This record gives sequence, structure tokens and C-alpha cells, in this order.
Amino acid sequence: AMLVALNSSFHIDLSTAELCRIAATLGSDVPFVVRAIVGEPSAIVTGFGEIVEPAPLTRPLTVALFLPDAACPTAEVYRAFDELHPTPLDEPRIRRLATAATPDPASLTNDLLEPALRVAPRLRTLHGELSHVLASTSPPVSLHLTGSGAAMFAIADSPAHAASLTALARERCGVIGVATQALMPRT
Repeated sequence: AMLVALNSSFHIDLSTAELCRIAATLGSDVPFVVRAIVGEPSAIVTGFGEIVEPAPLTRPLTVALFLPDAACPTAEVYRAFDELHPTPLDEPRIRRLATAATPDPASLTNDLLEPALRVAPRLRTLHGELSHVLASTSPPVSLHLTGSGAAMFAIADSPAHAASLTALARERCGVIGVATQALMPRT
């Protein structure tokens, strides 16, 4: 956000590609964040995070975002991932999921889920409890991990549905949540 703000405020006029090259030196996720801020909020990210391919959403995606009280160190999650997944990921499957016009919540996967749950026992407990609670709603809702954790999310039918899911998570599991929508590309 600071790179984009400085570029704009001081009229430096670096292109998005130039900002992303700088961003990649700061961290693997930073080029994606730069692109999201400038209007490309949905993408397939490969390499070490430096290859960002836009994958625009076709409609707003409403989610209940859950913020559990659990530490999930990224480096440890990736080390656990390397131990659990010695073979390459199924990139075509990931690409199909990321470019689907309407994502099927039941088909969403995160290959970092099991490594994150292994690294963070508290997250494993909360994920289990919250999964059970959400699966008992009508209609049942699937719980997913964001990135390497520890935040989790569920796709909701509407903002009101997302708000009801976050209220249920707090009431039944003590997990704070926020009802929100995914950013849409700027037109």
C-alpha cells in the first residue's frame, strides 16, 4: 500500500509492473497486494509470489472471514508443506478453481491446510469446532483456510448470511469474524 501511495502522491508514475518488481523484493505476497490495490484483486499467483496473473471475478463474492486466536508462522507452515507434499501441486486443478465463474465452495481446497493444522494445534482445534458448527447450518457451509493461515473463511449467499455466520462463530466457538465482500476489478 505504501508503494502505491508514494507512487501516486509524488507522481513518480511507475507502472504496475515496475511497482511489482520492487514489491517482490519486500515479500512474496507483496506483488499480489500491489495489483489488488491498483484494481486487479483476483489472481493466480505462482513462482515465489512474483508471477501474478489476473483472474477476474465475474460477480461479487460475499464471505465470512474468521480471525481465530491462533499463531500460524508462515515459514513453519511451508516447511511442514514440503514434508507432506514432496510432489508438485496440480496446477491445472488450481487454475480451474481460480478461474471458475462461480466457485463451488465444496470444491475449494488449500494445500496448506494440513501443514497449518500440524504447525498450529490451537488452529486445528478451532478449525474442527468451527467446521462442525458451519456444517450444521442450513444450508451447510464449508470452512476454508486463507493462505498459510490462520484466518479462515466461508463463502456466503449474501451479506446477511455472512453476518449470521460470523455471529454464530463468535457465539459457539469464540472466534471473531467479519462479513465482507471480495474486491471487484475497477472498471
